[in-house]
Amino acid sequence: MPPRVHEWSHTAVSDEVPTCNYPPLAVSSGSHRHHRESRTRPRLRLGTHGWSGVASTVLTSAVILVARCSSSLLSDDSHRWLSSLLSLSAAGTAAVTASSGIPLVNQAPVCTVIARNVVAPHRDAFRRTAFSVYYLSARIVWNHMRWVRWSKYSGNADGVSFGVLDWAWGCAALLYAIKHFLPRIQETEWRNGNTYVFVVPMASGIIADAVFQLPLVQCQMMKADSDGIARNSCWNRNAVNEADLLCVLLSALFVAFMFTLAFRGTLDIKRCYWGSAAVVHGICWYLLIKALPFVVTSLHSLF
Repeated sequence: MPPRVHEWSHTAVSDEVPTCNYPPLAVSSGSHRHHRESRTRPRLRLGTHGWSGVASTVLTSAVILVARCSSSLLSDDSHRWLSSLLSLSAAGTAAVTASSGIPLVNQAPVCTVIARNVVAPHRDAFRRTAFSVYYLSARIVWNHMRWVRWSKYSGNADGVSFGVLDWAWGCAALLYAIKHFLPRIQETEWRNGNTYVFVVPMASGIIADAVFQLPLVQCQMMKADSDGIARNSCWNRNAVNEADLLCVLLSALFVAFMFTLAFRGTLDIKRCYWGSAAVVHGICWYLLIKALPFVVTSLHSLF
């Protein structure tokens, strides 16, 4: 059976196994058989939150497939516009999914004791996931706004000149990441293992990405190739590109749905927790390895 879900008290993280208060069960009185059946057969009500989640998952998967497909079936321009339309639709429906889920957050368990000194605060995690979906959606929208602006007004979709809007976006992205993801020293449960399993990796990844939205460090001039031409390397194009953002967005939607099933007793919540942790750490290590050459080059150019 799935572990029982507890209310998280102030002494939840201690040197001993955490103890919590049980919330009232949201089930009507009846036989044990009826209770077991209700836990093994989840009731998925597809309201605005559910349908937008389905649409976002389908659209995100579709744009990833379109990006991977050979553009020989379409002209380069048609392929780019189709990909742009699907990406913007996926970002929009993902933002709707996160927004429609916020009012439902109090229906989720407050916390679950996963292991010794590892307590999963589900409601805080839900809000953090929603904020990450907002960030990813905004990044995708900004990428396409900038592409449309450059392709329309300069005829160069890969332009690297920056203006006031680029600085406004970079500053806004960094402030947003710091506000919603930077762990506060006084407020963070540093003895809770969940902080290092989820909070710190997510904060590190999103804040690092936000830093490189600043025009000052977003693009760097690389060394000349064998043909003697020096080319620009940009974070949003060469380090963490749109395909990476879409894969992270799809992973967030999938993990959120898995926890929804776990809360209904269909999946074991401990396995769901550690599986989600593996996904998060896998993404972080992949992006770190991919972006490390760009970061090293940027540091050399600055110092």
